[in-house]
Amino acid sequence: FKVKNFLFPLWKQIYHVSDKELEAHSLAENILYQHAKRFEVLVAKYTQGGTAYSFLSKELLELKQDLEECQREQDLFQEKLAAFRKDEKEARKKVRGLSREITEMIKFITKSNLPGLPQSYHYLLDDAKESIENVSKKLEQKPLNMQKVQEHLEIAELTIEKLTDTTKQIIDDVKLAERVIQ
Repeated sequence: FKVKNFLFPLWKQIYHVSDKELEAHSLAENILYQHAKRFEVLVAKYTQGGTAYSFLSKELLELKQDLEECQREQDLFQEKLAAFRKDEKEARKKVRGLSREITEMIKFITKSNLPGLPQSYHYLLDDAKESIENVSKKLEQKPLNMQKVQEHLEIAELTIEKLTDTTKQIIDDVKLAERVIQ
């Protein structure tokens, strides 16, 4: 019975994980290795004979309970990794949606045939595009730090929201000015 380092953090290359979580993972690997050694000793005692079955039974029961606890911890860790992946997918989906919103605002402004746009609007549009790029860059970094992605995504959402509100306000102001002129 050999313990392979199946828990080796390949995910560590993909997702940024805190030092505390890495330490817990390392501890779990060590515990699993110790349990494997303990199991080998019990198997050797069993095959050699001379050891009371009640003792072996008790030891195996304890080992089983310890392994079940390790399994629960690993399941929790797997759930966390699945949550990272889900958050990553959602962030990518939001980035696509925000990019579409920028495109829609540009089309909306273009279709409105405005004589000119204030410089502040151009700055806001540039900020919106830049915030989307920042989120995209964070999503491409390895290891992926989902906390940083979420921070940049929140900034992008707020910027796009401001761009949308400003665009609607400009269009409403132009329509109002046209009515006044008429």
